[in-house]
Amino acid sequence: MGALGLPDIIEHGYPNLDLLFAKHFGGERRWRVEFTVENLLNRQIDYRLDNQAFNVYRSGRIFAFGVSYKIF
Repeated sequence: MGALGLPDIIEHGYPNLDLLFAKHFGGERRWRVEFTVENLLNRQIDYRLDNQAFNVYRSGRIFAFGVSYKIF
């Protein structure tokens, strides 16, 4: 039992897959290009209260691209 005698809310586990690609290049490898994708599978997140769906959603995928230059 949870607080005040209410039933517990349980989050069911779900697989998660992230991808990261990074490449250094240029003189002394000062430049870096990076591409990331988070939550590639975009699986359903499921919270249950007494074995009934309480809150169900998908958080979505996140894409990011970056370029950096190291001065020192």
